[in-house]
Amino acid sequence: MILIDILENQIVALAVVCLIVYSFSIIMYDIWVFVVSAMIGYLVADIILTTFFIGGGSGLAQIPILGNLIQPRGHAYIAYYIGIVVATFSSAWGTSTILGMIETYLNEWVLYIRFIIGLITSILVLWDFNIRYYG
Repeated sequence: MILIDILENQIVALAVVCLIVYSFSIIMYDIWVFVVSAMIGYLVADIILTTFFIGGGSGLAQIPILGNLIQPRGHAYIAYYIGIVVATFSSAWGTSTILGMIETYLNEWVLYIRFIIGLITSILVLWDFNIRYYG
């Protein structure tokens, strides 16, 4: 149970996640691409969705591009739906473009770049986690 106790610290948990993700980049590249793409896609989609399409909380819905007015549930649902579609396609396109460029143009540095991408992605997920659940 020592491992469980050690993993209570967010920095240690972040380091373990980074190590696992980096290991995938060396051992099972396809899984690494899948994991990193999913995380980057989620983060991009979350940022797009909450920045442009829907915000609020505690039973109040706001559509940022319309101002900070409280919106009826029907309008909020439509904005949420459209936001998910736009954010999902944008993040999928962006992620595949970024990973493709890295693999093509930075071939001799590929393992370092994979580590940096995994680290940045893991830190951003930790940041999003802290904002969403503890901020």
